[in-house]
Amino acid sequence: MTAIVGFGAILYAASIAENFGWTGSSTLLVLGFGFAVLIVHAIIELYVAKEPMINLRLFSNPTFLNASLIGYVATVALFGAEFLMPIYLQSFRGRTALEAGVILLGVAATSAFATPLAGRLYDKIGPRLIMVVGFIILCINTWQLSAIKGTTPISYIVYLLALRGLAVGLTLQTSYVTALSSMHLDQLPRGSSLLNSTRFVVQAVAVASLATVLVDSFRQI
Repeated sequence: MTAIVGFGAILYAASIAENFGWTGSSTLLVLGFGFAVLIVHAIIELYVAKEPMINLRLFSNPTFLNASLIGYVATVALFGAEFLMPIYLQSFRGRTALEAGVILLGVAATSAFATPLAGRLYDKIGPRLIMVVGFIILCINTWQLSAIKGTTPISYIVYLLALRGLAVGLTLQTSYVTALSSMHLDQLPRGSSLLNSTRFVVQAVAVASLATVLVDSFRQI
């Protein structure tokens, strides 16, 4: 219950930030309440509950923690692009919903290619080099996407989206496998549920936050 209330409050704060701003008293009050409830939730899970819903102690494993953080970044990168790019293509470039969907296929196509490739490379060379390369591509690609304008050629945008799909394909699943491979077999169910639940939360908060930033940008135009 505390997890639902805490994460719900944070999502609500992200949704009202477009009206009150991130430094507004209402936003900060709801954010503070959400984080306070999540702290209570963590205390209950760690010290009170005999069978915790999610085993937060798994984050004490450095490999699990680092791989999880990389996975969160890749998740935000994937769903952030899927959320913002259709709005850009339809609102600024006058593309239809179908055309925007076809353009976004570049992410899916290269991600579908890169994910099994990363799995094969993982068995041969391990996860480190794969995630380093994927993360470097992701950082450069994010910088490139931040510089697009209303006159940027669609072909170049398709190329950038394809590059992003490649980076996400190399990092997202690799980080997931790396995190789970760092624990004992009897911990796998707990580790998998922890990874999935936290990734969904990160995804939701990131999309809500990006929405407020986008609305604020529209108001300044």
